[in-house]
Amino acid sequence: MGRGAWTPERATAYPPELTDPRDLAASATLRLTLAQALRRLPTQQRAAVVLRYYVDLPENEVATIMDCSVGAVRSHTSRGLARLRRLCPDLAIERTPRTEAAL
Repeated sequence: MGRGAWTPERATAYPPELTDPRDLAASATLRLTLAQALRRLPTQQRAAVVLRYYVDLPENEVATIMDCSVGAVRSHTSRGLARLRRLCPDLAIERTPRTEAAL
């Protein structure tokens, strides 16, 4: 077996970003805070939020897994997110026209 063709290194416009240790600590704190808040949600709300946003499943698959209707998934998800916002107000994204468009 031969080796592939040699390719020279290429310059990039920007150097790679290095991770600031403070960012890692903040990220770990955020994950811990969110995990603690998720534990305080009722079972159905927690399941809906985790399956929709952590596992990234569509509503119809979540409904199948939870053995409920798509409408129930939407309701559990909405209520769960609202409760998370109340439990962790400093983590809530400030709603502006720009963030609304992204959501």
